[in-house]
Amino acid sequence: MAGIMVERDAVMAALHGLIGEALEGRGRALFVAGEAGLGKTTVLEHAAAAAQGRFKVGVGRADVAEAALPFGLIGQALEVLLGGAAEPANSAGRSAAPAPADYFYAVLGRLRLAATEPLFLVLDDAHWADPDSLTLLRLICRRITALPVAVLVTARPWPPEALRAGEELAAQQLADVQRLVPLSPAAARSILSQWAGTPESATELERGAALCAGNPLLLDYVAAAMRAGQGLPEPHSPAGTSCAPAAAISPGGPGGAGAAVSAGGRGAGAAFPSRGGGPGRWAGGRGCGSGARSVRSCRAGPRRR
Repeated sequence: MAGIMVERDAVMAALHGLIGEALEGRGRALFVAGEAGLGKTTVLEHAAAAAQGRFKVGVGRADVAEAALPFGLIGQALEVLLGGAAEPANSAGRSAAPAPADYFYAVLGRLRLAATEPLFLVLDDAHWADPDSLTLLRLICRRITALPVAVLVTARPWPPEALRAGEELAAQQLADVQRLVPLSPAAARSILSQWAGTPESATELERGAALCAGNPLLLDYVAAAMRAGQGLPEPHSPAGTSCAPAAAISPGGPGGAGAAVSAGGRGAGAAFPSRGGGPGRWAGGRGCGSGARSVRSCRAGPRRR
């Protein structure tokens, strides 16, 4: 179950609008941009819950190691949505890969045929997307305006190509771009107080929230340190002036090896089952290792272990 979001009303409204319009046959895209730890994974968790039983969902996850693999990102999702790899009609017996234009038209044709039921195309960490995936994404977004197809893309601001694609599509009224920002100091203190689960002083909560600079993922790790009785870095120590992401999100950090999440913000394994999921399930893509924990960004209320 996805957690309650705090100070994320705009992106949640955009997500529910995307889903509602797609179910009515008006496809469009939503790009959710933000630095690591600001809640992109939690948005995907909410999308998973909202799509359950209503969409056939295909998910692709980008990785820097595959950034040069043609169609490496979008192909993961399309293989699920289209029931297999999309190949041009005249490609049988060919040893060479089809020309990009032939592949584009094959995908668009198969997508129209598959859209007899609502489809949800999800691309996670698209800042590492290969150029061919982004080109095809642009084409798909231009062709789904009269189809029950929703497209959700998450990305960091840099590398900028994915976000630039979203901004260009938004300028054509084919997409919405939502940017996640750090939480306000008041929200950060409130969340840290609830997550820590210990009677910390107002001064400690204030300092812990300031160390995290409104980043929910870092708040998660500081709260874990408080629960473990480790306390906060002293103000005069190197770590006492800022909560450096590289240190706070390392496997040896407060959350322990089993709770570690890479600086890339991965942690959606619970929301996205492995390949082979049917309609209404998140399918496709590569999940986190079995030891990774889903990042519960911006949640209010008791945290689940």
